[in-house]
Amino acid sequence: LMVVFKEWERASELLIEAGNLRLEIPGHFVGVRFTALDALISLKAAQTSSSFLGRMLWKRRGLKSMKLLRSWIKKGNGNVVHLHYILSAELAVLEGKEKRAEDNFRSAVKIACRSGLLQDRALAHGLAAAYHTKQGDNYWAGYHNECSQEAYAAWGAKSQVQEGA
Repeated sequence: LMVVFKEWERASELLIEAGNLRLEIPGHFVGVRFTALDALISLKAAQTSSSFLGRMLWKRRGLKSMKLLRSWIKKGNGNVVHLHYILSAELAVLEGKEKRAEDNFRSAVKIACRSGLLQDRALAHGLAAAYHTKQGDNYWAGYHNECSQEAYAAWGAKSQVQEGA
């Protein structure tokens, strides 16, 4: 829920507290989801870290989880491709590569839409909205925010829709 509500600092605290859950749940859907969330939270923590060492350590953790996701994609798991695009977009944000971030957000949204993954479509739009807001691009921020709210509503996440309104 911390990810849905964009409470990145609390999410990173929980991530540290939880430890490596992959050891407890290898190969299951929850393990795959944990790996993606681990990478996302780590990249967001790297973006907001005030120290160089903190940014480096969080980025390294995020890249490690991204590498694992890439290995699953290479083995034929198409169900995580959109998550890889979300993570690639956030990595590009961290590295200051604006065009790459925008392209990856766009791809993440497109694949999540085609796959019918409402929660991930909402997440991708929400992250893109936050990115464009930070860039000062109110048009695209508004567009992605509206799309995010529509996807969360269709998914049934009423609390997120109320908070975003």
